[in-house]
Amino acid sequence: MSKKDVVKMLKCVMCGSIEDLKPFTHSSKMSVGHKRTSSGSTTQYVSWGYEFPVCNLCLRKDKIKNGILIISGITFFIALCFLIYGGLMTFFTPSQAYLLIIGITLAVISILGVIVGFTFPNPKKYMDVFFGEPKVKPKKLGDWVPFSIWAEKVLKERIIQGTVDPTPLIKKAEEALNSKKEQQIRKRDETIEMKKKITSCPKCGNLVNRSEKQICEVCGNEFK
Repeated sequence: MSKKDVVKMLKCVMCGSIEDLKPFTHSSKMSVGHKRTSSGSTTQYVSWGYEFPVCNLCLRKDKIKNGILIISGITFFIALCFLIYGGLMTFFTPSQAYLLIIGITLAVISILGVIVGFTFPNPKKYMDVFFGEPKVKPKKLGDWVPFSIWAEKVLKERIIQGTVDPTPLIKKAEEALNSKKEQQIRKRDETIEMKKKITSCPKCGNLVNRSEKQICEVCGNEFK
């Protein structure tokens, strides 16, 4: 069972939908100090990432939000250029005042774009990776909870509701159990085989693995 199959058995962390779920990689980082370089110093970070279930609609909203914020940033930079250049030109040539008007208009548009962008859902409000431990805070939850606990609860709810077929999970559990049994059998056989190679030194009674050593380390008795 792939990660995508498991994700589809949960629900969107952001809105609670069970439709069109996809793994969404969310990461976080923390400063751990500074490192000296030939040109000065750089900040060192440690980062973590994890894939959370998010529906296709929320993914599109997040892309639209990021697009709006990027365009707003570019627009604001252009507005600053118009304001600076327009201010200088207007100082010497009052007829160039329209450049200031253009700059102010673009600045207002960029600010409105940022306001609109921040009305979209922010993934950081619903998911995070604290020191490598994934946690979620879906709607109606007052505090952060470990992702594993939340996912187990959601999975049980969906199985009870009949929106998830538990057959793949049962099959996976059976495969894991059979694999564990095979490991136990293999380990038992290895132990039996090892016991066959262990013998006691007839001179001092020390246990010796004859497959590795031909001389007792305690008394020096040589085996044939």
